[in-house]
Amino acid sequence: MSTLDKKRATELIKKVQSVLWNDWDPIGVRQIEDAEDWPTDEYDNYAPKIAGMIWHERSVAEIADYLDWATNEQMGLSGDLVKVRQTHELLAKRLLALKSEIA
Repeated sequence: MSTLDKKRATELIKKVQSVLWNDWDPIGVRQIEDAEDWPTDEYDNYAPKIAGMIWHERSVAEIADYLDWATNEQMGLSGDLVKVRQTHELLAKRLLALKSEIA
């Protein structure tokens, strides 16, 4: 990977981290009364994989599948699967659009 590609990959990961914290937040950390004391890196472990999926132009469905897996399998959360899937598909579209924001 060239230096430019590494810089762009790092920038993409940071953008993904921001979206995961600000727009995804499946465990609802930001809604907690003392959320400002909570570390903002709660979902950062998922960002490199998602950034790679964006970089390699995976589909909305593939990214939504990964978010489903993270939410259900990794975090052990459950809920209305149809609503969760719809949310993950919308988020996947938002995430895929990040690639065009990278210089």
